[in-house]
Amino acid sequence: MNSYPVDPPERLASLTTGRATSFLTEGVRAGQDEIPQVAVVRAATPLDGYAVRWSTAPVREILDEAMDRFADARTDADAWLAPRLHATLRMTRAEAADPGLWNFLALAVAPDYVLWRHVPAGQSEEAAPKKVNAARFVGPHYSQALARLWWVAEMFRDGLDYGPAVVACGNQDMINTALRLDAVDHKPTALAMAQVLQQWTESGTNRLGDRVNALCTAVNTAGSTL
Repeated sequence: MNSYPVDPPERLASLTTGRATSFLTEGVRAGQDEIPQVAVVRAATPLDGYAVRWSTAPVREILDEAMDRFADARTDADAWLAPRLHATLRMTRAEAADPGLWNFLALAVAPDYVLWRHVPAGQSEEAAPKKVNAARFVGPHYSQALARLWWVAEMFRDGLDYGPAVVACGNQDMINTALRLDAVDHKPTALAMAQVLQQWTESGTNRLGDRVNALCTAVNTAGSTL
């Protein structure tokens, strides 16, 4: 999948979810058809200003490196990539809350990464091609392939220390569940969750996924009560 031909535009832009979805054919999601990047770029709205931070080149560089480093263990790429993506895309939370930016990144800048990272494992039914879920391209922040990494780094970092975010990204249940919780907006809560996960991991706790889901449920219940 990482051989998918991509010639990204030089600068980031915003692409509405409606327009982005129109490009996500089954062939595109299966990696069989190329995304019409010229049409995608024309459908997008340029971001205001010409700041260096809106350049796509640094993003492509770290994504290419991740696909090379973790070709045999794709889920392991999350912990390496999340802090680097966050540090590269210097945005405010308000800017990162624009789904159009992530839509554009997924379709115009890094469709090969989305396919590489999220193509389903195992055999598909009736020999049909395996397709990436559309939410990995245009979904909410906790599902979209690149937004989820930026936000997990944002929510779990401790200032300049990305260590807690790396710990959180090391467990897929933590990424998939914790990012859905309003409680992780509270920095001390997010850091405490990462600390508990690290202790479990270092001690070799069994059924770690079940414990992480239970932890998220308990945190969400406590947060709702308070």
